[in-house]
Amino acid sequence: MTTASLGWALAFGSIGWGIGIATERTVRGLALSWKAVGLPLVLSVVWSAGSLLGCGISLGLLGWWCSVLACIDIGCRRLPNSLTGAGAIVALLLGAFSGDIAPMLVGAAALFGSYLLVHVCLPTAFGAGDVKLAWPLGGVAAMAGLDAWALVAILPPLLTGLVGVAITALGHRNCTIPHGPSMCLSTLLALAASPT
Repeated sequence: MTTASLGWALAFGSIGWGIGIATERTVRGLALSWKAVGLPLVLSVVWSAGSLLGCGISLGLLGWWCSVLACIDIGCRRLPNSLTGAGAIVALLLGAFSGDIAPMLVGAAALFGSYLLVHVCLPTAFGAGDVKLAWPLGGVAAMAGLDAWALVAILPPLLTGLVGVAITALGHRNCTIPHGPSMCLSTLLALAASPT
């Protein structure tokens, strides 16, 4: 790691921290029921890592959106419809303007459908917010290719399961584990690793 890349990572981390504080205050002001717990730290880490990986501005914005959703889900076990709905609209527009509307729609529908099926058959597996979040994340991942989409489909249940095992091992047996953070983290990792 060069000194310049470390400098960029620190700069983007600091910007992420500031934007995280501003976003956290805005979220609290708009809806008292939402708590974006740990958002400044999470966004600082996401943007620092993004700068080291050479991620562009679109992945940086996706990182901001995913960080807000993940921190709200951790804070109050909810994924607000306003945020998941906005993500679905942006994914649709992104697919339309990039010319990747077909893969976006197929990927979004496939991930959404699989999450909906699991939610209908086993409602305690995850919430309806996770089903809604699957649409934009599946669409964005599909635009990056089948490998990215497959990672977004497979990795979140594994991550949530690992967190559950760790929390149970620590003696906390009756707590719920939010699934949204695993979905968001998996999408960011898949897109950062994607060659497209």
